[in-house]
Amino acid sequence: MLLDYMLVKLRELVEGLQVYSERMEQNLELTKGLYFSQSILLALTRAGAERKSAYEAVQRAAMKTWKGEGTFAENVKHEPEITARLSASEIDRLCSLDIHFKHVDATFKALGLE
Repeated sequence: MLLDYMLVKLRELVEGLQVYSERMEQNLELTKGLYFSQSILLALTRAGAERKSAYEAVQRAAMKTWKGEGTFAENVKHEPEITARLSASEIDRLCSLDIHFKHVDATFKALGLE
């Protein structure tokens, strides 16, 4: 009974959301791609890098970005420990929103939100 009530309330909440896609895009651009750090870290460990050294390399690139020194993708491409395992085109692919939106349509369909 409680779960049913909670699901009804959640559905009402989601249906009432107003999404301002232009503003969302502006907010994402403000980060200069820092939210891609997890994708890079996972790709590095999948490519055989030790997690600690991969994390440190990603952190160096992220801190440069945080301090205003270019975008995250640009800084990643200047980290030898990263470029030894990931090509520039792979970095560009991982630092693209396309990879994150890959399953959006299927997810919405599965949830009945087509």
